[in-house]
Amino acid sequence: MRRLAVFTILLFSLFAIAREPNITVSLTKYKCAIGDKITAEVKVVSDAGSKVEFDIEKSEDDKVIVGDYKSESKKLPENMKLTVLTFTVQSFKLGTVKLGRVKVKVNGKEYEKDIPDLEVVSILPQNKKAINPLKPQASIKPDYSYLKRYAKYGLIVLIILALVYYLIKKLIEKLKGREEKIEEKPEILDPPCVEVKNLISSLLSKTYLKEGKVKEFFVELSEIAKRFLGRVFEFDYDSKTSEEIFQLIKGKAKIEEESLIKDFFEVCDLVKFAKYVPEQSEINSTVNTLYQIVETICKRVEVKEEGEKDVQV
Repeated sequence: MRRLAVFTILLFSLFAIAREPNITVSLTKYKCAIGDKITAEVKVVSDAGSKVEFDIEKSEDDKVIVGDYKSESKKLPENMKLTVLTFTVQSFKLGTVKLGRVKVKVNGKEYEKDIPDLEVVSILPQNKKAINPLKPQASIKPDYSYLKRYAKYGLIVLIILALVYYLIKKLIEKLKGREEKIEEKPEILDPPCVEVKNLISSLLSKTYLKEGKVKEFFVELSEIAKRFLGRVFEFDYDSKTSEEIFQLIKGKAKIEEESLIKDFFEVCDLVKFAKYVPEQSEINSTVNTLYQIVETICKRVEVKEEGEKDVQV
């Protein structure tokens, strides 16, 4: 019985020793330049169900920076797992640097491991003790003289262009002035009473009515009447409506003349704007009405002798 008890205790001891966690601490580099960021790695191999906790006792040196902690776990064969803690170390002093230690607690039992020392070396050659201070860049005033030259050339070009524009403008105005003088030569017109009859005869000789263009015929007939009244009573007849013509002849034409003029323009407006198509007898009657207007007005209005210059309209 005593031997069995001893064997059982020994077996449990061996099993406990076999299940002790395996802890390793390493650095990606053990020698680096000042300011380099080195990654430290703590690996713990333990039972799959064990609880693993980490605590880092950092160096108290303020020139050594430790941070960026990350941990992860993954399953291993034979009901084991691997827990890895990584963090970064950055030293800003030369020489051998103590980084501290790692405390690992597995199922409440605590283990301590020192973080390997880090050798920080200078990036300068061995014979170079210090860095020569950089000389400040000499203060150089910017040269804007080329801008002054460009501005001067630009001003000269603008002056030349302005002169050319002025000369061309004057030349065009001079040429236009000559053309206007040629065009402004007074036109010798027939007296209104003679001109209107010539215009009516010219209209009647056209083929408007034969071609069925009744509206075009009455438009031109209406304009002939407006021109005659405008020249006789001396008002601007261009672009005037029938109503405006009535207003302009008020007090200048007699009552019977106004009645004839009104009847004439009413027929013309019906054809021009109301699409009224008159019979041939109505067309003849309207033309005769215009002749009657002309005869009535010309009997009482003094007309200049043929060949004299009339008022330019």
